[in-house]
Amino acid sequence: MVILICHLVSIEATKEGVKFSCSGDIGNGAVTLRSHTNIEKPDLNVDISLTEPVALTFSLKYLVNFCKASGLSNTVKLCLSNEVPLLVEYSLASNSYLRFYLAPKVRFSMQALLRIMLTLLLHRSETRSDHMAQNLYDG
Repeated sequence: MVILICHLVSIEATKEGVKFSCSGDIGNGAVTLRSHTNIEKPDLNVDISLTEPVALTFSLKYLVNFCKASGLSNTVKLCLSNEVPLLVEYSLASNSYLRFYLAPKVRFSMQALLRIMLTLLLHRSETRSDHMAQNLYDG
């Protein structure tokens, strides 16, 4: 059984490494992975390819579910980009793989949130007005 100390995890990839961090009501934590080669145990190698820094936040609940597939493979690949969802890929036998995708959590500023709500309300109001006008015309 996994006890979560938080609901969201931030993943930040920079030239220094990949940092996984979270904070919650009962504590916080962070782990940084750096590229390294283990000659004695190649399965423990960490290879990081970085084209540009990226920092995204994800639901820890779904990432924990993805980790349940780790027993199927000796390797896992994480692909992060601001443009596409997170890719978690486990290599399997016969050049096959198991892939999971997860969209990042999007945080809105209060101003952006109010703008979205206003747009939705205006659209709803216009839709009602059009519907009422159509009923009057048909009636």
